[in-house]
Amino acid sequence: MMLIGVLWAMLAPLLLAIPVWALHRLLAVVRPAWPARRRLALAAAAVATGVLALWLPARLQFARLCDEIGMPRVVERVKVDGFFLDDSTANSFGMRYLHEEGFEWIEARSIRRRDGYTRYRKTAQGIQSEEIAEPSASVQVSSVLTMGAGPASVQRTVITDRHSGRVLATAGSAHFGGGPARWVLGAYGSASCPNPASPSENAAWSLGYHLAKATLR
Repeated sequence: MMLIGVLWAMLAPLLLAIPVWALHRLLAVVRPAWPARRRLALAAAAVATGVLALWLPARLQFARLCDEIGMPRVVERVKVDGFFLDDSTANSFGMRYLHEEGFEWIEARSIRRRDGYTRYRKTAQGIQSEEIAEPSASVQVSSVLTMGAGPASVQRTVITDRHSGRVLATAGSAHFGGGPARWVLGAYGSASCPNPASPSENAAWSLGYHLAKATLR
């Protein structure tokens, strides 16, 4: 399935050849005196205009969303060995904070007990976990993914002091899949902000991805 998805993302624009061909054939009936090249150019222009009319409003809406999200921001830095991670992927992708970011432990909602919590600790033998009654961390990292927020999916990360509620850092990112024209544009109609492939946005993307490390280490 992944291979099919990759092929579709790269080759989707080829589907536009179908309406171009159909419109070209229609023009051959309606305007038989026109040269074939003229009919083909007009058909291609009409299809391109239709796709642009579908794609551009959603893309402009995405640009406004990116402006609202803004740049990652570290308000205050503190040093802690671990934190409470409020994230639905804490027991999987959340392990990167132990493997990659240098934290000694994280606490998260338990996947075994509805109202329980789990502490994950990095040891010489690997990641060990234990069930705990309540989180003991003084800092919370909250990460929320909102799918289909308007024209995009949005990931927001907020780091707060659990005792005072004070915001220590914020970051956000968004991905645009192409809006109504995604099925015929594939990867060519998509966009991200910040864009890690852009030299001007790579630093912002990196800060957002490593926000906990930049704020708490």
